[in-house]
Amino acid sequence: MGETMRGETDISFANYFITADRLRIIDMTRPYYIDYTCFITPKPQPLPQYSAVAWPFTGMVWAVVLITLLIIPPVVLLTGLLEPGVWFQQINNAEFYVVGIFLNRAHPIYLVPTSSGLRVLVITNWIAAMVLAVAYKSSLIAFLTVPLQASPVNTLEELLSSGLDWGVRDRGGWDEWFSNSLDPTSRKIAEGFQYVEGIEGGLARVLEGNFAFMNSGTFLRYLIASSYTDEFGETKLHIAKQCFVPFRIGLGMPLFSIYTARFNDVVAKVVEAGLVSQWFKDLLSTAERKQRNNLKKNITEIESEPHLKKTMNLGLYHVQDKPLSRAWLSAVPDTLWWTMTVRSPPGGLLIDYSQAGYTFNFLWLEGTNLGRPYRSVVAAVIPGS
Repeated sequence: MGETMRGETDISFANYFITADRLRIIDMTRPYYIDYTCFITPKPQPLPQYSAVAWPFTGMVWAVVLITLLIIPPVVLLTGLLEPGVWFQQINNAEFYVVGIFLNRAHPIYLVPTSSGLRVLVITNWIAAMVLAVAYKSSLIAFLTVPLQASPVNTLEELLSSGLDWGVRDRGGWDEWFSNSLDPTSRKIAEGFQYVEGIEGGLARVLEGNFAFMNSGTFLRYLIASSYTDEFGETKLHIAKQCFVPFRIGLGMPLFSIYTARFNDVVAKVVEAGLVSQWFKDLLSTAERKQRNNLKKNITEIESEPHLKKTMNLGLYHVQDKPLSRAWLSAVPDTLWWTMTVRSPPGGLLIDYSQAGYTFNFLWLEGTNLGRPYRSVVAAVIPGS
């Protein structure tokens, strides 16, 4: 900036924001890019799998199902007055009957309704139960295979209720945009700002899992692609979708430069052709690809060391790995046979079983607990053995 102001350079570019203060000391072209301020937060961890039983349906659907189970039994009770027996005329029987329909449980032949009203009611409930059961089972399988991610922070309101601390660099005047705002939410954000030393300090706190850091959205996207992406293209960081305070970015030239008008024409043509956005996408793609290749190279070097191996944490999605599936199919029956026929010595017995490129370490123990005998098996898998 100083060289341009003194006329030592004809043109300069360094992510210059077009501001009134700068336009008083240098010329600037029309903006070739518009950047925004964004918060970067930790990416939320997957929800615990024990809660997967509730994921297939939304809260509204679960509420409708519950209300149905409360309303239909009295209706069955009323229509059951036309039945020859007295079984349907008891509320507890009607409740169990409706719940059995929704659980797809078969009913004995003597409970088949004979009156037209009750038959229509039962058939309608049976159709609804079948649709719900099919939708629930298929969705449950999907959620068990791929864990559901918790909702990330995307708005200022969500940030206020997230329990995270938030902050900004200790220089640059970033916080003034919020403190000078008339919006109540923005003023609450300004009151909670914590100051950090530089971008590295802010990102370090974000990676600790309890902090949100504000900076240029474009720069944050580049940092994630170039430094915080793993070998699978995943990252532990999330940039909020709600961004604010747009910045116009242009080229800088000495005051009253003869090149300003010419560069304005060039910038206009480049922007209209969409080249700036495409260049930035290519830059992100190249940075991410380079980061992933470097990580894969480091992992390959580590795995080439025979004494450096790591244990895998297995989930349901590992059955998609065909070699590992075949290894499990071979190893598990053998292990069950050993546990049923062979008694382990005191302290337990450790056996290595190699199959399909994997080593299975099985440790089984025998003993007594509160006077009762027990036999347990612990398994670990080491790839590439």
